[in-house]
Amino acid sequence: MNEPLAYKIAVAWKALIPDHPISVPVLKFSIEIFLNLTPIIITTLLLSLLTGQTSEVIAVMIGFGILRQLSGGFHFKSSLQCFIVSTIGITICSLVSFQNEAAIISITLLNIVLFALFAPSNIEGQSRIKKRYYPLLKFLSIIVIVSSLFTNSSEIVTAFFIQGLSLIRLRRKEEIV
Repeated sequence: MNEPLAYKIAVAWKALIPDHPISVPVLKFSIEIFLNLTPIIITTLLLSLLTGQTSEVIAVMIGFGILRQLSGGFHFKSSLQCFIVSTIGITICSLVSFQNEAAIISITLLNIVLFALFAPSNIEGQSRIKKRYYPLLKFLSIIVIVSSLFTNSSEIVTAFFIQGLSLIRLRRKEEIV
């Protein structure tokens, strides 16, 4: 959906500054990210005004975004699917409230297990990070998860859990013909 528009913008920018060292494909990729994230952020913030959970939404978006960059995860085939699921997911996470600290600690421990087993996931072809750095990404992901205990935030712990689930790759069994 955003790919043709991103390409047109990248070509137009490159035509304005042809000597700039950034190539059209790199510009296009950056513009696609912007075009995918901006509607999610704006729509989710507008919804947060209705729910009264603006600070929680901001915390979830920041925490989830940082952890997603470190650990990878499932990618939808279309930007529309990503928009719908991300907007609804962030909004739901902002509304979660556990009444006791034991629940937050339990889910955090589960998150540590998920990330220890599955992070990083699905970042091949999505980033330029070399495989030799994957153990560092796993370690940093777990540090972020452990640091969430200091926030005592149900919303962030829930967002981290959803991110942890997105790391699990379900393999389809191929039919034997």
